[in-house]
Amino acid sequence: MGREVHRPGGEGVEAVTPQEKVQEVLSSYEIKRLDGGRWSVRHPKMEEAYIVDPEKGTCTCKAGVNGQVCRHLSAIRVKVEEERSKVKRVEEEKKEGEADLLKRFLNAEEEKLLRTLTPEWIIKLLKAVSSRVLEVESTVKKIRGEEAEKSLERLLE
Repeated sequence: MGREVHRPGGEGVEAVTPQEKVQEVLSSYEIKRLDGGRWSVRHPKMEEAYIVDPEKGTCTCKAGVNGQVCRHLSAIRVKVEEERSKVKRVEEEKKEGEADLLKRFLNAEEEKLLRTLTPEWIIKLLKAVSSRVLEVESTVKKIRGEEAEKSLERLLE
């Protein structure tokens, strides 16, 4: 349960939940990705930013220094999970798109191919498709090892 606060412009007193605090950070704070999986989180009215490391579960704010899970850390964890979900969706869409393209090609050209291709050419085509599948799998493995933002950019190219 949140503590009670008076919000400027609001009527009366309302409860501030942890979820509201996290959403406030995500919507109004300046958030930047840093090296080493760390993040900079700065309130617009403050000069200094807090440094959040979601892997280690740390933040340089007062609560974080005291070992508490603060709003900054919680917000960054939400952001990282959202980015991972985006990358996963893009990977799935890309795989579905490639599968649909191949399926359309094969459906439209199946009869022509079967009439014109010799068994040797069919084997070459299957090898080429297998090679492409291995390339895609390799790329996906590399992408999963990189930061979500970089992965998303590469997949959208």
